[in-house]
Formats: sequence, C-alpha cells, structure tokens
Amino acid sequence: MKIQLLSLVSAAVALSLPEMPALPDLVGIVENSFHGNFTAQTVEEPKEFLPTIAEIRAMTDQERAERFHWFLCVFVAVFLSVTIVGTVIMVVGAELKAFSSYQALGQTAPLSQGAQLQLVMLSFGSTVLLSFAATLWSMENGRLSKTLGLDWEIYLLLFCCAAASLLVQAVLAVAWLKAGDRFDAAAFAVASFSSMAPFLSDQWDTLKDIIFGGLCLQSQHVFMKIVGVLSWSYLVAFHAWFFYLARYPPRDWFDRLRRGALGANCFNELATSHLSVLLIAPKVQGEWSGGCWEGIILPTIYRQVTKSKRHHLLIENVPQALMSVLFLAAEGGSFFVAALNLVIPGVQIVLTFLLFKPVRAAAIPALGKRLNRAMKSGNTVAAKVLWEEVEIMDDDGMYDRLMRLTDAEIMDHSQLFAEMLPHLTFFLDVTKRCDFMSEELKDLDKLSDEELEILQRMAGVFAGQENDLRDQQIGDSGAKVLAEALKSSTAKRVDLSCNKIGDQGAEALAESLKTNGSLGLLYLHDNNIGDRGAEALAESLKTNGSLGLLKLQNNNIGDCGAEALAESLKTNGSLRTLGLQNNNIGDRGAEALAESLKTNGSLWWLGLENNNIGVRGAEALAESLKTNGSLRALGLQNNNIGDRGAEALAESLKTNGSLGLLQLQNNNIGDCGAEALAESLKTNGSLGLLYLHDNNIGDRGAEALAESLTSNSSLEKLWLENNSIGDRGAEALAAGLLQNRCLSYISLSWDCGYRLWGLWRTQGREALEEAEKIKQERGDDFEIWWK
Repeated sequence: MKIQLLSLVSAAVALSLPEMPALPDLVGIVENSFHGNFTAQTVEEPKEFLPTIAEIRAMTDQERAERFHWFLCVFVAVFLSVTIVGTVIMVVGAELKAFSSYQALGQTAPLSQGAQLQLVMLSFGSTVLLSFAATLWSMENGRLSKTLGLDWEIYLLLFCCAAASLLVQAVLAVAWLKAGDRFDAAAFAVASFSSMAPFLSDQWDTLKDIIFGGLCLQSQHVFMKIVGVLSWSYLVAFHAWFFYLARYPPRDWFDRLRRGALGANCFNELATSHLSVLLIAPKVQGEWSGGCWEGIILPTIYRQVTKSKRHHLLIENVPQALMSVLFLAAEGGSFFVAALNLVIPGVQIVLTFLLFKPVRAAAIPALGKRLNRAMKSGNTVAAKVLWEEVEIMDDDGMYDRLMRLTDAEIMDHSQLFAEMLPHLTFFLDVTKRCDFMSEELKDLDKLSDEELEILQRMAGVFAGQENDLRDQQIGDSGAKVLAEALKSSTAKRVDLSCNKIGDQGAEALAESLKTNGSLGLLYLHDNNIGDRGAEALAESLKTNGSLGLLKLQNNNIGDCGAEALAESLKTNGSLRTLGLQNNNIGDRGAEALAESLKTNGSLWWLGLENNNIGVRGAEALAESLKTNGSLRALGLQNNNIGDRGAEALAESLKTNGSLGLLQLQNNNIGDCGAEALAESLKTNGSLGLLYLHDNNIGDRGAEALAESLTSNSSLEKLWLENNSIGDRGAEALAAGLLQNRCLSYISLSWDCGYRLWGLWRTQGREALEEAEKIKQERGDDFEIWWK
C-alpha cells in the first residue's frame, strides 16, 4: 500500500510541476573557476523523470552529469529557501511575541528527557517508514541502483520531507518560547544544516542503511538476502538500544562507566539530529555569539568529533562495514556501498580520534556560552549533554581513577573548566546573589586549584551531574547556590556532608526540593542543621516524590525536628532511608517517629543510633513494628532502652515479618532482655542480622539465645562480643550452633572461655571451637569471629 501511494505521489508531482527554468550550474562554475574561466553557466531540467536503471545506463555521460548538476542546484535552492523561511519564523515570530499579549503554548520550559525520547522515536519511525517505502518502491520498479541507490527525484522528495519537519519544529519552538526571549539569527541555519546535510544526520545514515539492505535483497544469492535482513534488523536494534539507555539512564557512576562503551550518550546524537531546531536554546541578553567562526562553524565541527559521535559511528558502521565487505565480495563493485558504507564512515571515525581535543580546545568559549544558555533557560538535558561531552569530570575523581587517567589529563579537565568559567555568567550571577566566594570571584584568574574544584563541582550540579561536595566547607551561602541549581537540575545524587551548613542553608535546599523531581540521594550529615532546618526539610518531603535517601546524622536536630520529619513521613511515599543518628532525639521524638511508621509504607531503613531514646521511645517503636510492613532495618544502638525496651521489641518481632536488621548494641540489655529476644526468634522468620554486643548479657541470656538457634531458620549473623558470657553460656551456644544450619557468623569476645588472662582454655571455649570445626567439615558456611 505504501509503495502504491509513493507511486501516485511521484506521478502527481511530475504532472503538476511546471517546466523549470534553467538553473545556474554550480558544479560547472566551480570547475571552470579553477581554470580561470568565470563565465556563468546554466543547466537545463532533465528530460527523463524517475528513470529506471536501464534508462540511466542508456544515457550519455554528459546527460548523467547534467542530471546530477541540475538536481544539486535544486537541493541547494531548497535548503536556502527552507533556511530563509525558518529563520524568518524564528526571528520575526519571537519579535512579534515580545510585543504582543500572546502567551506560550503549553509548556514554556525546555523539553524534558521523556518528551525528547517520544519525539525522537516518532521522527525516527517516520524516517524508517519513508525510507522503506522509497527503497521498496525503487526495488519493485527497477530503480534501485548499486551506483546511486535511489533516483535523484526520490532523494529530493525525502529531502523536502526533512525540510518540512524542520519548519514544523521552528513553529513549535516559537510557540513554546517565553515572551521576551529570542533566538540567534543564524540558529535555524546551523540546526538545519546538521539535520539535512548528507553524512552528518541520523536521517541520512538511516536511509543509507535501508538502501544497503535493499541492495542485498536484490541479490540472487540467498546468503546476501539474509545479510540484507540482518542489516535492517541491526539498524532497528541499535536505535532501540539508544532509546533504552535514554529511558533507563545509568543509576550511578559505576553503572555509567559499565555502560559508557555501549553508547550511553548516543541518544544525544539522535536528539540533536532529529530535533535540531526544537532544541535551540534562546540567546542570553547582552551575550555576543562570537561571530561566524566561533559561533557557527567551530561548534558545528565540534558536534561531528565528540566522543558520543564517535561511539555512534562505531556502533552503527562497524557491523555495516563487515556486511558491506561481504556484499562487495559476492556482488562485485558498487560505488554506493564502497563509498557510503566503507570509505566515508571510516574517514569520519578517524577524524573523531584526531580532531576531538584540538577542536574542543578551540571551541571552549562557544561551548561555555551554550552551556550558559542551557543553565539560564533551565534546559538541564542540554546542559548535561554539553558538560559530559566536554568531559569535565566529577564524582570526587572516581571516574578519573577508574579510567586510569594521568595527572596531566586530570589537570587538563580542570583547565577546561577554568577557561569555560568566564562564559558561565548565569552561574557566576547566582554565586554573587548568594554571596558565595564573593571576594575570590572578583578576579577569576587568581582562583586557586581548590577553589576552582569547588566551583567546578557546584557548576556540575547545574549541569545535572551527581557531584560529591563533602568536606568543602561551603556553608549556608554555598548551600543556597546549590539550592538554585536543584530547582531544575536532573542530578540524582548530591553529597553535602561536613560543610558547616546551618538552618538557612537547609531551608534553601528544602525550598528547592518542593519543585525538584529527580534528586534521589541527599547527604546532609555532619553539618549544623537544627530543628528549624529539619522542619523546613520535613515540609518539603510532604510534596517531594523523588527523594529516596536523606542522611541527617550528626546535626543538632532534637525532638521538634524529629516530630516534624515524622509528620512528613505520614504522607511521603518515596523516602526509603532516613538517617537521624546522633541528633539529641529523645523519647518524644521517637514516639512521633513510631506513630508515623504505623501509616508509612515506604521507609526501609531508620537510623536512630547515639540518641537519648529510653524505654518509652523503644516501647513506642515496638508498638509500630506490629503493624508496619515496610521497615527492613532499625538502628537503635548506643541508646538506653534496657531490658524493658528489649522486651517490647521482642514482643513485636513475634508478628513483624519485614524487619531484617536490628541494632541493639550498647543499650544496657541484660539476661531478661536477651531471653525475651530469644523467645521471639523461635517464631520470627525475617530477622537476619542481630547486634547485641556491648551489653550486660550473661550465661542465662546466652543459654536462651542458644535454645532459639535450634529452631530459628532466618538469623544469619549474631554479634555477642563484650558481654558477660561465661563457660556455661559458651557451652550452650556451641550445642545450639551444631543444630543450626542457617547462622553463618557469630562474634564473641576473644577471652570467652579462657581463664587466668588466657593462660588456658576451658570446656566452653573448646566446645565452641569444636562446633565451628564440625560445622565447617559438614559443609556449613560458618565462622566464629573472636574479638
């Protein structure tokens, strides 16, 4: 059906076109200019429309040459016409919008990653359908050539389709533009060139690969027909892989490193090709674009030599090159296959290796301006792409170390940022507004390496990077800068621990979390955040739906801050980990948190170590565990819950089926608490790790725990060192261990079962060592760790 439709469209175009006037012979003019003849030449419209392969072969060389010259002129005319129309739409449309009451259609923010993915998939699908229709129609009608592939008329029709899509993008770009913003006058021309030029755009590469598959299917050899199907299948497969990586991006630096060699950033190449006009960022007021060389030519060259472009070329063309060699061996010479599938891609790949660093160095000012535009407009997708392609590293140098970069290469990355920094005017304005490093930033040339590193990591957050800023002493002013970044940043993880951040910084960060939808991990431990800062963070958690980890240990959060956080947990459905260790939280705060656990269904880990929680707080937490089904780890070490608190927790363990880790060390738990916990272990089927060291458990408690080991089938590790377990308790534990097949680790004090300062062993120590030996001989994964 598509082939018949294409035939009707082609026939209609042929009948409706008026007789074309003679066009300037661009090729002839250039050829004559080299010989000193500057006489203008013209070329007539070809006499044959959509000729078959046989008709082309019947033409003279002169006729074929004139046919090529005429169509080249038409291609240039179409490109110039589209460029003029598109430029008028974007420049005049923006001006009209600025002086009218017209408001932007729908969103005024830049396209999100999800929207880009959907639009690129739509554009790619349309390209594939049109290319398949053109190739199959040419095959059916004897017009698929090993020399040129398709007829020039078909190429022109597809070229016009690409031009039309760019004009549609121009209209949408103006419609979504905020009133008062404007585009560069040359923006459409640059974007259209990268999207329509042969050998540069993904649309062209897709068409080329589909034509190659059609040539293979035209072969008389069955093997080549299989190769043709494989070629088409591979084209769809690697594009699907790029779409998958865009939909499910790397989760952390290790995942990014593991998948980086397989095209993790290649979707960016697809987006800049298929959505080249729609992704144009508005210009920054008062900023000079840099002239033709710096603002247009150099960035265009840079786009063709980036590492993501190299990866794209390698992934796409290496398998196609192998299949092309098979085609040439089976079918003989083919200009189309040899030039377009072997020579040109090979040259492109070599140039990406040779030219990347020198072109990047020359393009730094232009790239800095583009990054600045992306930051100012909130286009975090574009900012992230620019940052990663320039290769300004982060993550505390982890990426650098894993890639085994030399010190000189790491310094080169820092130098790149130093050269780019003066052009990041939006970032510098934010730092000035927040009064961060105000004196140091007065003279950028005098910044120290340490100061540059801090600024580099902070700017990286604006560009969506997962940066480690721990122990940089950025204070409240630095936290305010990062809060501005997090309002639109796509960063998944930010570490701000050990930075002297107080309530003001926490309040600024909390305000940004109300609109941020991507941050998953936020480390704020070892700062000076008090109740006021915790209350602000708690308020943001009521609406934030992305944060999964919040570390607040070692701050000054008291019961009031804990109560506010507890209130937010009643409605928050994203937080998985909450660290509140060492925060002066007492029974009142613990009771509030316990009340929230009765309704919260998302929290997995709650850290309350080193606080002032006593029996009342422990009893409240125990009561909540009877109904809570999500909490997997509870840290209560270094509190003062005593036997009564342990007994309450033990009672909850009889019915709780989710808790897998319970830390109760250093809590004044004696034999009564140990006996209660042991009783619960007989029926509990979820607890895998139990910390009871540094308590007051004696032989009686050890005997109770030993008895529970004979029936428990979930406990994997048990810590009992630094208690008061003697010979009788040691012998009971040895007997219980022999009947248990689940426990793989138990820790005991080094002097357990020794007398007279370790001069000789007792029966209890011998029994434990004998039990360990027997379990290991029968194949159990087990060891006793003597501490």
